[in-house]
Amino acid sequence: MVLPCVAVLIFSATIGADDAIPQLRMLPRVLLFALFDGLAAREFLRMRHPQLQSATTLYWIFALFCVFELLRAPFSLSLPAPFGPEETQVWSIALFNFLIVLQGLLLGVFLTALGREQLAAQHYRLALIDPLTGIGNRRALDERMEALALTSRKEGCTAVAVLDIDHFKAINDELGHAFGDIVIAGAAMVAREALTGEDVFRVGGEEFAAIIHAHTPEAIMTRANAIRIAFEARSHVHGGLSRRSTISIGVAMLHLGDEAACFAAADEALYAAKRQGRNRVVMAKPVSVAPAKAIDFAAAAAAAAAAGRRASA
Repeated sequence: MVLPCVAVLIFSATIGADDAIPQLRMLPRVLLFALFDGLAAREFLRMRHPQLQSATTLYWIFALFCVFELLRAPFSLSLPAPFGPEETQVWSIALFNFLIVLQGLLLGVFLTALGREQLAAQHYRLALIDPLTGIGNRRALDERMEALALTSRKEGCTAVAVLDIDHFKAINDELGHAFGDIVIAGAAMVAREALTGEDVFRVGGEEFAAIIHAHTPEAIMTRANAIRIAFEARSHVHGGLSRRSTISIGVAMLHLGDEAACFAAADEALYAAKRQGRNRVVMAKPVSVAPAKAIDFAAAAAAAAAAGRRASA
């Protein structure tokens, strides 16, 4: 958008400033204005987002002015000033001033609104992020599950996993809460590297939930086990202290329509992993699908997290 502005200024200061050749200056000027409006419309088109309604409005404003400039381009040599080189008419002055004021008012209003919407969207994104780990929190898990409920995966399968750091209370008691935070952040990093960032969530102190996609249940178990192995191999260092830890994971195949039961099944699988000695991945038995109903996904994950705390105690 900078280049069209510079081009208009250069043109206006050179050829466009010569009153002896008004026909030469009008058409290029109209086309340059159309180019500017078109590029501005494209930028706001790229910004369009459900949380940025003003970006859509600004796109249409610039798009309409671009169309107006293009429509008057073929007649630019025969229109009265300031639209063309012919003698000024009252209506042309009135229309020109009206369009200038209208565009200025619209841009002022909606650019101000866009700034506020961007700030609100930033605050909303921050409200979905756990500050310690940088991954999604319980609210983000709710939104992710709702998005999954609205989409249908034609290939592969999806599972929910509940992850709990083993003996975390002992780590906190022995090495301090600052070291415990390092361990939590390390678990989040390992899970985020193994999965996509949007599919890992912190739902409690040392508890996490994850959405795992793969072609087969066996592949899902392989991905979950990769998280366990990577976390076990990771050294956590803080204040001259170094410690390794392990993680237990319960996995349940996700059936859209009864997500709460799937989280409960993953919770039971986590219990089993703890009972079997920790540092392992356990797949839950298949879940019977119940009729669809409103689900608080974060509450389900939180219940699983609480179970993990009881099991790790």
